[in-house]
Amino acid sequence: MRTNAQSRRKKSGGRGAPRRSGACPRTGAERRRGPEGRGCGVRAARRAPTGGQVRRAPERTSGEFPMRPGGAVSGAVRPVLDADGGAWSAGGSTGSPRGDEKSHRMSTRTSTRVARASAQESSPVESSRAGWAAIAGLVLVVLVSNYRVALLGETYSTRDALGFMSPVLAFLGSALRSGRIPEWCDGIGIGVPFATNPIDGVTYPPFWIAAFVRPLLAKDLVVLAHLLVAAGGAAALARSLGAGWRGAWLSGAAFVTCGYAASMPGNNNVHLLCWTPWVAWAANRVALSPGGLREPLLLAAALAMQIVVGEPAHLVVSLGLALVLLLIPRGLDRRRPLLRGALAMAGALPLSAATLLPALGILGWTTRGQGLSTEERLSWSMAPIRVLEWLWPGLLGTQLPPGGLVDNLARALGPVYGLNDSTWAASVYVGVPLLALVAWTAWRDRLARWLLWASLGFVVLALGAATPVHEALAALLPPLRIVRYPEKYLIGSIVLWCAMAGMGAARVQKHGVERPLVSIAWAGTALLGLLVAAATASRSLIVPAIAARVDASQLPFEAGAAFQRVLVSGAIATVVAAAFATLLWLGARARQPRFAVAAGLLLVAELVVRSWAVHPSTDPGPLETPPRLLAGLLPSQSATIRPRLWASSTRLVGPPDFRNEATYAQYVFQGLFDNVPMMFGFNAFPGHSSIESSALQRLTSSEEGGALLGIEYVRMAEELLVGPGGVPTVPPELIVARDAELRTAIVRVPDPRPRAFVTAEAFDSPRPCSVRSAIPEQVELDCVTPSPGYAVLLDAAAPGWTVSVDGIPAPIETADGVFRAVRVGAGAHRVDFRYRTPWLRGGAAIAGASWLAWLVILMLAARKHAAHSP
Repeated sequence: MRTNAQSRRKKSGGRGAPRRSGACPRTGAERRRGPEGRGCGVRAARRAPTGGQVRRAPERTSGEFPMRPGGAVSGAVRPVLDADGGAWSAGGSTGSPRGDEKSHRMSTRTSTRVARASAQESSPVESSRAGWAAIAGLVLVVLVSNYRVALLGETYSTRDALGFMSPVLAFLGSALRSGRIPEWCDGIGIGVPFATNPIDGVTYPPFWIAAFVRPLLAKDLVVLAHLLVAAGGAAALARSLGAGWRGAWLSGAAFVTCGYAASMPGNNNVHLLCWTPWVAWAANRVALSPGGLREPLLLAAALAMQIVVGEPAHLVVSLGLALVLLLIPRGLDRRRPLLRGALAMAGALPLSAATLLPALGILGWTTRGQGLSTEERLSWSMAPIRVLEWLWPGLLGTQLPPGGLVDNLARALGPVYGLNDSTWAASVYVGVPLLALVAWTAWRDRLARWLLWASLGFVVLALGAATPVHEALAALLPPLRIVRYPEKYLIGSIVLWCAMAGMGAARVQKHGVERPLVSIAWAGTALLGLLVAAATASRSLIVPAIAARVDASQLPFEAGAAFQRVLVSGAIATVVAAAFATLLWLGARARQPRFAVAAGLLLVAELVVRSWAVHPSTDPGPLETPPRLLAGLLPSQSATIRPRLWASSTRLVGPPDFRNEATYAQYVFQGLFDNVPMMFGFNAFPGHSSIESSALQRLTSSEEGGALLGIEYVRMAEELLVGPGGVPTVPPELIVARDAELRTAIVRVPDPRPRAFVTAEAFDSPRPCSVRSAIPEQVELDCVTPSPGYAVLLDAAAPGWTVSVDGIPAPIETADGVFRAVRVGAGAHRVDFRYRTPWLRGGAAIAGASWLAWLVILMLAARKHAAHSP
C-alpha cells in the first residue's frame, strides 16, 4: 500500500521519474543554483516570459524607464521598492523583492488561482475588465454607504447641509435661472460678496446644477458626485503607487467610507476634499515620469480644481501631499520632478484665475485678511484622545443627531481635552483592519515607510493646540495664518493610509497572506480589546466623572447611557477586527485567496455600515415648504428689498427631543437657523458666511450696534417674552407669529431704522428714501432732502461697489464704518449703487484662455506620446 507521500511523488514524477528539461530541482541548494545554469526558485521570477533569458534591472541612477500611455510603469521594466529599501525588479507584477527568498518561496506555493488572477490582470483585456469592475464597485460602495439619499430620496440633514449649503444653492440657482451672475448676496448678514467666495460655487461648474433642480436635490447630487470623484482619486493614487485594481478599489472604497470623509456631507466639505487625492495622484505621476508635458499638465489641472473650490486648509494639505510624493527618494534624480512639479503648480494659477483673483481682491476686507487670531486658528484642533478613535468608533459619543445632543461625550469632556462643544469631524474612525494593512505595508516597503512618516506629520498638524508645531509653522509661513480648524489636516493622513492599504492589498493578491500581517492584525485586535475591557472595568469611575463635568445649563446629558453605547461600539469593532485577523490567518494557513478577499470585503463592509451613523438624512418634503414662523410673513413678489430678520445661531431654550433625524432637521429648519430665512425672501442676520467684514464684526460686538442695523423682525424663545412675575417683556401686539412646538415667536421691531435714508446735520431724524428697484448687484434709491447730507443704504460697503447720483459717478463712502453712503445736495436725487466683483471678468477671461491652451497642449503631448510608444 502506498503512503500519501508516495502517491504525491508518483503524481509529480516520483523519485525515479526522469526530470523534464528545464524543470526546477527539488532540493533547496539546487533550487538556488538551478540546473544547467538556468534560473529557478527566486531567479525564475526574473526570467523573461520567452526565451529563458533573465532581464537585467536598469541602473537606479538613470531615472528613465518605459511608460504606459496611462502613465504607469510598463510591464517590461518596472521599478518596485522592496522590503529592504528599493531594489529594482523586472517583469511587472511578477517581480519578487530582492533579499527575501523565504517570502518568495512561500508565495510560489500559493494557490494557482492567485497566479492566474495576476496573469489575467496583466493582460490588457483583463486589466480593462478589472478596471471597469473596480469603477463599478466604487459606484456601488458610494450608493450603499449613502443609500438613504441615493436610493430612498432623503436629504442630508446635519450641520451645514440644511442651514448653509441648501440656501446658498437656492440663491445661486435662482440667479442663474434669471440669467444673472450672482455677484452679491443680499440674504446674509448685511450683504456679502457671493462670486468672490469660492465655497458658493459661482466659478465652480458642478454647482450650476442648482439652476435645474430643487435646492435640496442639488445639494445631494453635488455631494454624491463628489464622493465618486473622491473615491476615484484615492483609487487612482493607490494604483499609481503599485496597487492592482483590487487594491485600488479597496483604497477608494475605504477613503469615502472612513469616519472623516463620511462625516463631510454634513460639513459641506466633500467637494473640498475630493480633489486632494487627485493632486497626490498627479504629483506621483510627475515623480515617476522621465519627461514630457502630460504629467505636469495633469498636476496643474488637479491643483487648479483644488484652488477653485477655495478652502485654504485643503489646499495646504494638497500641496503638502504633492511635495511629499515629489521629494520621496526612489533611486531617481529628484531635481527634474521637483522642477516639473513647480512648473505645474505655477500653471495652476492661471487655470484658477476666475476664483483666485476675485478672492485675493476681497481678502483685505475680510476678517481672514486681517489675520485670524490664535484662538480662531486653533479652534477645532484634534484632541489627542481622538487618536484612540482611529481604532474605537464613537469613542467620544454620538457627534450628530439622532442622539447627538444627549450623549455627546466630546461636549462633556471639552474642558479636559480642549474640545469644542462638538468635534469638527463626527468621526475619525479608520479601523484596526485598515491600520493593520498600513503598518504591514510600511514594514515591507520602503516607499510606504516614507508615506507613513509623512502621514504622521499631518497628524501632528491636526493636533493643533496640543503641540507647538502648528503655530510655529504659522509664524514661519504667513499664508497659514488664514487657515483654521487644524483637524482638517487629518485628511492628508487618511489619503496616504488608504493608498498604503491598497498597496498592501495588492501585495497580498500577488504573494498571498504573510504571517507578519496576521500578527499585526491580531496585535491591533488585542490592543482594542484591552482598551474596551479596561473601560468596562472602570465604568463605575468614568461615568460619574463625566456626569460631573456636564454644565447644568447645557442640554440634557445621559452619561450612563452614552458610555454604554461607547462600550458596545468598541466591543463590536473588536469582534470585527478579530474576524478580519481570523480570515487572514486562514488565508496564510490554507494558501487560499478567497480568505484574503473576504477580509478585504469585511474591512470595507464595516466602514460602510459605520458611515451610516455620521451623515444622517431625512425626508425632504417638510423642508421645502415655508417654516411655520414665516408662513404668514412671506414678502410679496413685488417687494424690492428683503426684510431683515435677526435669528441668532444660539440654541433655543427647551428644544425638542433629537433622537431621530427628522426632529433635528425640523428644529434647524423651523427654528430659522443660519441662512434658512434667505430661502423664503428674508435677509437672515447674522446668517452664516465664510466671508465676514472685520468692520461689521466690530460693530455688532458694540452695545449700540444692533440698533443701527435696520432689523425689522427678531426670532425669540417664548421664555424670553415673559419676565419675573409673569409680566410680559414684549407687547402682545408686536408678536406676529408663534411656533408652539418649538416654543418660539417672531417679534416685530417697532420703528426700525430705515434701510435707506438721508442724514444731515441740519435735521435730527433721518429722511427715508424709497427703493425704486433692487437686485443684489444694483440698488436704485429716490431720495429727497431739504439740505445737503449723505444718502445711506444699510448694506455692506465692500470693494467693488460704485455709486452715481443723478447719473454722475460719485465717490462712495462708508457710514458707521460698514454701510454704503454717498454725499448728496439739497433736492431730489436718484442714487444708483452698482456692484462688480473685482477681477471676476478678467480672471474668467484668463482662466478660459488658460484652459483652452491646456487642452491643446495636452492633446499635442498625448499625440507625441502615442507616436513614440511601441
